[in-house]
Amino acid sequence: MRALAAFLSLALLPACYEIKPKLPKDYIGSPAAPGWPPPAVYAADPFHPANRLFHRLWGLGGESPFPRLEKPSAVDRAEILALLGALREGEEGLASVASPAARAVMQSDLLAAAAKLSAAGAADREVLGELARAALALSGDAPADSKTLPPPLREAGWTETTGAGDPALRPSASDLRWTRTFERGDGSVVLRLRIGARASGEPVLLDVGSEAWHIRLGDDGPEAPRAFALRRARLLGGEDPWEELPAGPGREGRAIAPGPAQSREAQLDDARKALGAFLREK
Repeated sequence: MRALAAFLSLALLPACYEIKPKLPKDYIGSPAAPGWPPPAVYAADPFHPANRLFHRLWGLGGESPFPRLEKPSAVDRAEILALLGALREGEEGLASVASPAARAVMQSDLLAAAAKLSAAGAADREVLGELARAALALSGDAPADSKTLPPPLREAGWTETTGAGDPALRPSASDLRWTRTFERGDGSVVLRLRIGARASGEPVLLDVGSEAWHIRLGDDGPEAPRAFALRRARLLGGEDPWEELPAGPGREGRAIAPGPAQSREAQLDDARKALGAFLREK
């Protein structure tokens, strides 16, 4: 019996391997991995080392002004260093990131990533040093034209305002951006802009934006802001880079709720404070 069982198993085994897999008629292939290929934010080729570095630092949150990588794994660290090494020289080095606008955005992104990782104690000196060196190698004059302004500021009548400002809107390690505020009779605009650096390491306040909120005044006080975000890929392609987001300060659509105020000027100030509180919770 054992001999017969052994014979049958050997005889039938090849037949099992000869059964070929069949795909359903409506099969259209596996879905693409989320966030892949990398977005073309610095160079036209999605697989350029600069774009792949952005993808590694920002992950699936590529539209966010903040890098999503909080604690690099060993794999993250190895790929970040490898991509930074590829960007030091060769045909796909930093020199191949030709657009002045893309270079300015990439520099501010690398500085923001380094500042965030450093503040969190989440990266070693080698990673931070390589990020900083790459950022400083991108130093240059950033473009300043009408497209770098969000749509509301392209209209006439705005006056820039200055003051102490809300701490949430000042540059910090966790949010390396600066702020400009503008007013006119029917409301205000809060504009968050990027920070770069000269080759010497001296910070530069760039005129390239990141996010903006248009706060209009209605009969009952400030209305829910119109929110705008600068899209890197559009800027690279020479298009209008600003996209209006769903109603409210950011994707959550959360309305600003200022306290009671008697004057227009006081209402504007309350709106800015509420916006600052939102950013602290973001």
